[in-house]
Amino acid sequence: PEVRAVRLEALVHESLPGGGPGRGPNGNFDLREFTVTASPVNDPQQAVPVTIASATADYAEADWPIEGAIDGDPETGWSIYD
Repeated sequence: PEVRAVRLEALVHESLPGGGPGRGPNGNFDLREFTVTASPVNDPQQAVPVTIASATADYAEADWPIEGAIDGDPETGWSIYD
């Protein structure tokens, strides 16, 4: 089987600082690494990492592009603050 897409939605909410979607004082967040694993339904102990070929985002902060969340480097990531 092949994973074709994963959607991550960051939603705003009035209970979050700055209205969210993050918990930073200004509502920002940074996602350092997004990973996916897959396993057979009948053997979840056999999970293996799935390579993420590409990522897109509706918005990204300058110097924090979405590619930073899938590059394997914990020092980079994706953020949305303007």
